[in-house]
Amino acid sequence: MKPFIDIIGKNICMVMAYTGNAQFIKMSNFASKVNGDYCQKHGYGFRVYREGFDNERHPSWSKILFVRDTLKDYPWVMWVDSDAIVTNPDIQLTRFIDDRYMMVVGKQNWNVPVWNKINFGIFLVKNEPDVGDFFDKVWDDFSRPGREGWEQDGVRLLISSEPYKSRVKVVCRRDFNSLIPHEFLRLDKGINWETEVWQKGDFIAHYGCKRPDVLSAMKETLSCK
Repeated sequence: MKPFIDIIGKNICMVMAYTGNAQFIKMSNFASKVNGDYCQKHGYGFRVYREGFDNERHPSWSKILFVRDTLKDYPWVMWVDSDAIVTNPDIQLTRFIDDRYMMVVGKQNWNVPVWNKINFGIFLVKNEPDVGDFFDKVWDDFSRPGREGWEQDGVRLLISSEPYKSRVKVVCRRDFNSLIPHEFLRLDKGINWETEVWQKGDFIAHYGCKRPDVLSAMKETLSCK
């Protein structure tokens, strides 16, 4: 499995991957440029995968393959969906790393029970044996009877109980996975606007690829000084 972009760094590597139509690739190319510049600024590794997707599943599942491949070379890996960009490059990834846990992930709907509604579009994961077992179980969840949705559903199920519940740190979504509002989000009554929606100075903005104007929205966010 060979990355399309592979910038060597120390201790931490940010990983992205994308495939799809011309519009999605144009957006993703822009996001990878922004995020790659951030990683180079701080000396982090940065990888982008364009091949190696499991064609029998939605492309989102393949983040597990790409993260596991990168964990061979780094003690910590941060996955970032291709519809998300760093909007505050002065914040360092070391702010979020916590060696007491195998994973750090942000949570949607902060006011509902903490083990529900995590968002697996951006997360940090540590290179340790428990992580391999965890990803094996998420991957196998694809064939569970009655299974619906993407890999995120399997992650939510696993971290809701031990042995993984105490190994995963759940943080406020705005820590590193802030939402950018759009017409789909405005219809969601469960959104906590204070703890989820992007504000100036937040580390990462996550746009949601359903909207047709992600690229222009990214550029507009970066222009907010």
